[in-house]
Amino acid sequence: MGLASCLRIKDTELALKLAKKALLKDPNYVDYDYRKEQLWGENLQTSTEILLNNDQLKTDVILAKSKINTTS
Repeated sequence: MGLASCLRIKDTELALKLAKKALLKDPNYVDYDYRKEQLWGENLQTSTEILLNNDQLKTDVILAKSKINTTS
């Protein structure tokens, strides 16, 4: 997810593809606090929030949120 967030401006298509894969592998990436526990800095957090708000990831984000709500 970190790589996807860093690529979001230069290569949106690749960033979205990587983000979708990351959310499938670990749905916790949608959670700000989870990323903070993983020591993500503020710039990466902000970039990730912007990426996760992309309309093309809407379904993936909803699915990821539903998975972390049922497992926690």
